Amino acid sequence: MGQNFILVTTFVTIVLVLSINYCNGQCSGSSLSLTADTSYQFIESTNYPGHYLNNENCEWTITASSLPYVLIFVEYKSIESYYDRLLIYSGSSFSMYSSESYQIPVILVSTDNYVTVTFSSDSSITYGGFRMSYMEVGAVDACGASLTATTTPQRLVYSYGRYSSTCTYTISSSALVKFTLNLVSGYLAYNDGTYNTVSTVNSTVVTSSNTVTIYGVYGRDFVITYEEVTSGTGSIVTTSASPYTYWECTSHASLSADSSLQYYSSDNYPSPYSNYAFCTALITATDTTKAILINITDYNVAYGDGLTIYDGPTTSYDPHYSFITGSTFLSTGYRVFIRFTSNSYGQARGFRLSFTTATRENPENVVTYTLTGSYNATNSIQTITSPNYPSNYDNNLEEYWLIRKPNQDDLITLDFTECKIELNDGCTYDWVSIYDGYLTSSPLLATFCGYDPVTFQDRSGLYILVRFRTDVSIVKKGFSLNFYIGEFNDPDAGASTSDDGGIPDYVYPIIAIAVIILISVIVFICFVNRHKRRVAAGKEMPPKPKLKKRTTQQLLDELNSRYGSKLEESKRKQAKKQANYHPKPHTTGPNVNIIHMGGTSPHPPPMPPPSTDDPAYPPPYIGTGTDMPQGNLAPVLTNHSQMNPSVPVAPMSNQGSLPGPFTYISPAEARASGTYASNA
Repeated sequence: MGQNFILVTTFVTIVLVLSINYCNGQCSGSSLSLTADTSYQFIESTNYPGHYLNNENCEWTITASSLPYVLIFVEYKSIESYYDRLLIYSGSSFSMYSSESYQIPVILVSTDNYVTVTFSSDSSITYGGFRMSYMEVGAVDACGASLTATTTPQRLVYSYGRYSSTCTYTISSSALVKFTLNLVSGYLAYNDGTYNTVSTVNSTVVTSSNTVTIYGVYGRDFVITYEEVTSGTGSIVTTSASPYTYWECTSHASLSADSSLQYYSSDNYPSPYSNYAFCTALITATDTTKAILINITDYNVAYGDGLTIYDGPTTSYDPHYSFITGSTFLSTGYRVFIRFTSNSYGQARGFRLSFTTATRENPENVVTYTLTGSYNATNSIQTITSPNYPSNYDNNLEEYWLIRKPNQDDLITLDFTECKIELNDGCTYDWVSIYDGYLTSSPLLATFCGYDPVTFQDRSGLYILVRFRTDVSIVKKGFSLNFYIGEFNDPDAGASTSDDGGIPDYVYPIIAIAVIILISVIVFICFVNRHKRRVAAGKEMPPKPKLKKRTTQQLLDELNSRYGSKLEESKRKQAKKQANYHPKPHTTGPNVNIIHMGGTSPHPPPMPPPSTDDPAYPPPYIGTGTDMPQGNLAPVLTNHSQMNPSVPVAPMSNQGSLPGPFTYISPAEARASGTYASNA
């Protein structure tokens, strides 16, 4: 009984001491003086791991109690860059750390016996804050020192921030070397004849030889305790229980998160992961009112490989990626889904992350906009309306409504029963946006405007943000939104099919069909009447004669009788036209007057009489019309040179430059009259 009382008292005392240290370590907006010893103590931002407060200005002074230096291990950091700032100084002036330039986790060692930690935030955006541990340490070995292990445990600390270079340490003993990993950023690499790595805190390694090489490089700070032993297994052994639980990404894992810190890493970490790796993990908080806090403690992957964290139990929820070492993630619900994939183009160290439960952040303390309203969705219908509804909304509005579901898996329905918003292509004037989350950077579910009611359903998050924005002109009636948990409930389902005693709804399609049939009948009747007999002036027109049966010869005779007269008339016209343009020659001889249709002769006017002095020009013919050359040849022309040019020639009716007409006789008549001349 007495032993149990002592154990209970001791346990309660330890809890109280840790609680006092925890409370002293949280920022309360003032200066705190803390004392470091050889045990680990913590400093945290207000509300850690929830969002810290605006306009904070905190300062801690940590002094070593007996040893010369103070060691700081920054485990977690999520701070708004450039506006909120965490600084750590050795003493009061030498800067060892700035939240804008260092990744985490990181180990720092002061050059004085005290350090100063300051944290400040502005009046807007806040994040998850920070957490760090501290303790006092003795002399720090030089970079790349050769060390000797004894039976008395010694401590080796490597901080890249202290040396700003890579350091390789050699530890030797007369037997074997045993070392324990106290703190680590990433993993520790060593070589005792074989290259190995260790990443689990409180793991103990017994070397297989009397010498071991420890590698200190950028991004892999560590604290180890080493000593000489005479025997061992030459492998990693656990001499004390690790404060953390480790899980490896191999296939699919279902993990439970609580207030303790657990780790999850890629396969073979910190050795290169496998090609074509594909592993998933579903992490569920044991307390469904809590969120899950994830800290990426190490991230090194090859091109095309990657880690994705989904803010929910499946890949349909909001994805987060593009991680670096030191990235943090706080879920909005009590479950997250993790997926890691790799290809065959290269390998790398992989990743390691820690996870634990944390208090859910209050979106109203995080967002930079002013909420018009905040609601908790239930099974009952609740309504959100635009300003002034049902009257017109105003210009230059920026309104936000935040809706929270009871659980992130619940199906929420958003039914815009009326929507009258200025319409344009792209909805860039006035519009409503729906976000799957409480930030405008959360996944956008939809943006719409116009005059048609719309309905949305979503199951992938804990919060829904409704945003309404208007421009400087044209206002409309706005919108009315009903929202509730559950499937869509059509308000018109089961209602009366009549409008206040008017025509029932089912009658409208019947009327439309009847109108279509009536129009079709009218068109058909009009078409048929075009081919029927018509009545003109009250008298019935004679019926159209029926076709008679005829033989081919009868048909040809009918065609000839019908078209023959026309053909003859056409021939007569063609003959008359040909006679006018092409007359037949006169039968009495060559002295014929040619008829020209134009009224003028086509020949040029006669030339003036030629000069008688020209010997080459033949003289004109002078003779009677009865003269006939022998052989019925052309008459001989008279030479002009034999005529007196001074005596004019009197015109004669039967004389001319050409012989007059003569009567044609046949050769037989010529022989009978003696005028025929033989060519023989």
